[in-house]
Amino acid sequence: GIFESGAIMLYVADLSGSLPTPEARGAAAAWVVWANATMWPALEGSRGGGNLDALLGPVDAILAKSPWILGDKLSVADCAVASYIKYAQLFFGMKIPGTLKNISRYMADVEKRDQFKKTVGG
Repeated sequence: GIFESGAIMLYVADLSGSLPTPEARGAAAAWVVWANATMWPALEGSRGGGNLDALLGPVDAILAKSPWILGDKLSVADCAVASYIKYAQLFFGMKIPGTLKNISRYMADVEKRDQFKKTVGG
């Protein structure tokens, strides 16, 4: 069976056809694995109070150039990264520092989406 949130997310992305090439799947998988194996353990271990500039700064730099992590469209990479940012906000009261303006914009864009409102934000 398929287990672990990242594997499930990639499986659903594959089923939906949103990862049409090995390159697209590899790019998405890199971010999903990073969110699960690096970002969330750092956020959880620090209870959202670690060095967020170091952890999220590279993501912020990417988001300075495009609206979503992999370009112009929301992807499974965004679902993984944004969900863990939101979890840290909800579980630990994490605040996004003012130095991460693109992360703040990104999360506002995620939170405006209807499906977010119907699930997490509802």
